[in-house]
Amino acid sequence: MSRIWKESATFRRLWHSQHIGDLRLILSVVLTMMIVLAISFIGFAYEESWKIRELLTIWAGDLTIGGAIVAWAYQSASKRLGVVDLFACEIVTLCRVCTIVNAAQRLIDGFKNLNLPAPSADPNKPRTEFGRFTSQEDYFPVFAQNASDLQILEADVVTNVTAFYTYMKAMRDYLRQLGELHGEASLERQRGILLNVIYMLFLGFESARRSVADLVEFEPTRAEDTITILLTELPAYGFLVGHYLDEDAHQARLALRWGDYLETVPELLRNIASRTDPEWERAKSLAPELERRYRQVFSRSIERVERGIAERRAA
Repeated sequence: MSRIWKESATFRRLWHSQHIGDLRLILSVVLTMMIVLAISFIGFAYEESWKIRELLTIWAGDLTIGGAIVAWAYQSASKRLGVVDLFACEIVTLCRVCTIVNAAQRLIDGFKNLNLPAPSADPNKPRTEFGRFTSQEDYFPVFAQNASDLQILEADVVTNVTAFYTYMKAMRDYLRQLGELHGEASLERQRGILLNVIYMLFLGFESARRSVADLVEFEPTRAEDTITILLTELPAYGFLVGHYLDEDAHQARLALRWGDYLETVPELLRNIASRTDPEWERAKSLAPELERRYRQVFSRSIERVERGIAERRAA
């Protein structure tokens, strides 16, 4: 019985998941109509002196139609929740892999170590070499085999999920281009492509964070997954902001995110710190690293940001 009522159980998610609100409405209407019709038939049977056999026949038809609709709604809800869980699992797993290998920092270090043939280049600093990139594996099996199932989800969810996969595929294409360039003459070109790789990584992780906010409903898991994504997203963002200081087009787009990070990250950390349930331990274990990377990027403490936000809201 405890398995039926645990947070991830389909039966329990039927009553509160935001992804199946339309099916829940249909189910409520059908159940209400079944009850109203049953009461009405009893009244008619009493007034018209119907026989029990006739009354049971009508009830049987009512229950058959209502039961079929209820069964359809349950199966549709289970399928939709399954699609949600599949995409959430694949997106978070891919982001976790990138975070574990510290992909953002490795790419940033590679960009900085690509010495250009200029007098100011440090001859003692080894130049980063990028070998040929050949992707033999399909890293997006869920998206490849279930892309058509996205149509049953809401438009905002579809937009964020599709954006994540598009940016990650673009990043892979840029890595392939980077591996095909060799020689000193291609250093400037390598820097341009590597910069695009970092930008695609940032945009992909930003879309992944938004996808997690839409797909994952269990709050401790959503918090843990969000931190996992931010551990890569923030360093990439900090590098891009510093690189595009003199370019209005890119800088303007990146500047739009600045205020969002200043509010959402401290709020997330404060929410995690206030929790005492065992389910939050995994998120709490990642919180110190998120705070450290946040301070590195924004050069200010969490407490200072929170005071500033509180002052602006009070004003």
